[in-house]
Amino acid sequence: MLDVAKRCLDSVRHSPTAEIARIAGWLRQRTSAPIAVKLLYRMLRLTTPKGVSSEVVLRNLSWETYFEAWMEPTTKRIGALWKKKN
Repeated sequence: MLDVAKRCLDSVRHSPTAEIARIAGWLRQRTSAPIAVKLLYRMLRLTTPKGVSSEVVLRNLSWETYFEAWMEPTTKRIGALWKKKN
């Protein structure tokens, strides 16, 4: 985190907002979900009625299945990135 702050202070080109966007893009590329998980998410979004409360969504077992399908590979990828960096 200190490196990020130093980059923002040391250069006019690196505003904090630009640096956060750069980091988010880098992380998104390395942790994006497999295509099957993305398709499941889109199907669930299309079949979930608009305006329902988050409580209703969280009680839906389909969303729980999606979360579990997303959580395992994403956790592994973040762990691998962490090991690679450290």
